[in-house]
Amino acid sequence: MNLRMQEANFSVVPEGCISNILSFTSPRDACRSSLVACSLKNAADSDVMWEKFLPSDYKEIVSRSASPLDLNGFESKKELYFHLCADPILLDGGVMSFNLEKKSGKKCFMIGAKKLHITWGDTPDYWTWTHEPDSRFAEVAELVYVWWLEIRGKIDTRMLSPKTTYGAYLVFKIKDNEFGGYNQWPPADVSVKFVEAGSGASDDQIAYLDPTQRPVNAPNGEVPSMRRDGWMEIKLGQLYNDHGEDGEVEMSLMEVKAGVVKEGLVVVGIENSNFYLISQAQPCVIAIYLLICNENSVNLEKRSGKKCFMIGAKELEITWSDTPQYWKWIPLPDSRVNIDTQILKETTYAAYLATHTICTPTSWADTLKVWSHTQ
Repeated sequence: MNLRMQEANFSVVPEGCISNILSFTSPRDACRSSLVACSLKNAADSDVMWEKFLPSDYKEIVSRSASPLDLNGFESKKELYFHLCADPILLDGGVMSFNLEKKSGKKCFMIGAKKLHITWGDTPDYWTWTHEPDSRFAEVAELVYVWWLEIRGKIDTRMLSPKTTYGAYLVFKIKDNEFGGYNQWPPADVSVKFVEAGSGASDDQIAYLDPTQRPVNAPNGEVPSMRRDGWMEIKLGQLYNDHGEDGEVEMSLMEVKAGVVKEGLVVVGIENSNFYLISQAQPCVIAIYLLICNENSVNLEKRSGKKCFMIGAKELEITWSDTPQYWKWIPLPDSRVNIDTQILKETTYAAYLATHTICTPTSWADTLKVWSHTQ
């Protein structure tokens, strides 16, 4: 039996209109929507929509790349988007990196160690500059030894995505050495502050570079976690960027109280990455979901999201259906048709015969409905 799928009423909605609706969601939600129907897939892959997911200043940012990036070398805006998510590009001579957060399209930056203010960082007796093959930057800062440890970095909030909460993280690792290294690191003070206001974007915190050495009665504080790239990161604080009107924000880590020698710290940089998004995308996604649930022939079961279809009478094998004496074909304004069985999910389905009684001595077999039954 040759089964065809008519995509309900989506076929009459202009693709540009669907693309515009999807552009108010998020990249992740747009990709999910493309799995629902072919018409949504075409709209979800359009350059018009993915251009809106890219930051408005992405061309200016890319122009600062240390290695030229040909924006015309990508087949689509979607391909460019995912390239910027997967491959951070180096900016401003290689001292800063930029990439997009895949699920949201928010801008993320890492300030390389060369762009940070590191006390005694230009004194070889205290700090050396080396190359680490697993670092995105050409040079990292390696601590020889100091008593006074102070690392600061700044970024202009105008560079960040608006209406987004960012976390600031020191990316590092600690090497063991003859003086005990990692096991003798005292807790450090960390903060994130707006420079002009002189106030904290978040409360000052304590950070334990070695969480195993934290005393039992010590105050709670930040502890490091392992990154996918093999480095460690520890949170310095957070800030909410409204429209970038707060000027520069300064992030810092200091340990100047313990009076002990510190060494073996290898600093890649400070990364600003979003960990919580203030977004209006979800209501739009819900609206699209409910729209699909309420469609006639291709719809979703509202509680489970399972796909439901109806096979039109023309697609059924009805004995004597081509004999007018026994069967006749008439239009009904409230009738619906279509299905493509190959797009059903791995779900238990129940089949129902849908009939409609009209003012004649006989009943008319309208359609066979395949209805989702959630296990």
